[in-house]
Amino acid sequence: MAQTERTRSLLTVFTTKKELYLLLITTALYHAPARRSGFDLHEKIKRESGGFVGIAQGHLYPLLHQWEREGFLRSEWERHENPNTKRKRLYSFTDAGVRRYQELKASLLAKTDAYLRFMNTVVQVSEESFLKKEGNEEKVSLQSFLAYWVTKECEKTPHYAFSIKRALEERLPDWKISDGTLYPLLSQLEMTGLLRSRWGNVEDGSPPKRRTIRLYDTTSKGIEYRRSFGECYLTKLQEQQKEAEFIARFVYNTSTFTPKTLTERVHG
Repeated sequence: MAQTERTRSLLTVFTTKKELYLLLITTALYHAPARRSGFDLHEKIKRESGGFVGIAQGHLYPLLHQWEREGFLRSEWERHENPNTKRKRLYSFTDAGVRRYQELKASLLAKTDAYLRFMNTVVQVSEESFLKKEGNEEKVSLQSFLAYWVTKECEKTPHYAFSIKRALEERLPDWKISDGTLYPLLSQLEMTGLLRSRWGNVEDGSPPKRRTIRLYDTTSKGIEYRRSFGECYLTKLQEQQKEAEFIARFVYNTSTFTPKTLTERVHG
């Protein structure tokens, strides 16, 4: 099934897994003192991330092979005097590969910066009422977070769809929610009894015109859902925040969540 905006993880709001994995793999190789095998690169990323980031062989080796075919890497079999010793294929950069890595690193800086600030805000919003408890999902999906956030906002005060969108974009300025994500979500939340709606009148435009649109507020079932969501997912959100911190530290050699943005710290 194709990955959609409503089911993908929070990380891929800003980049693809392929881009991220390629950036981490090539960073691990770039800073290695000598040639390294795919297994060595995997272990380095896993170790330095504290286990929060692991790249499966099904992602790791196709990316290494692709870069070798494109002339960015070279490889050779490890040499052993004992022919029975299991050999590793060792990778190193070509001159073109070093240049391509620097281009990749620079091109993903803005996306990484946006992801860090996005996760910082997500965790701040969530920690207002979340309770720590292990959940069953590996990652918090975008749809799950939006369901939590919308029911939280509509519990405080009833909202029109446009005011929900505006409030979300004020809190998360690095990401714009599409109508194709928001309106199906509102319909789903209403169908499952987490929201209810009634018709309300608003005036907008120039000159102002009155129109009748849906006004949403959270039901008692929605309040209970939000509380249970908080209990299940705060731990996973905090893990994704640590994942974001690792990317900044590992690739760009900087700490995160300070008054200066990642871009300013790297270039300043």
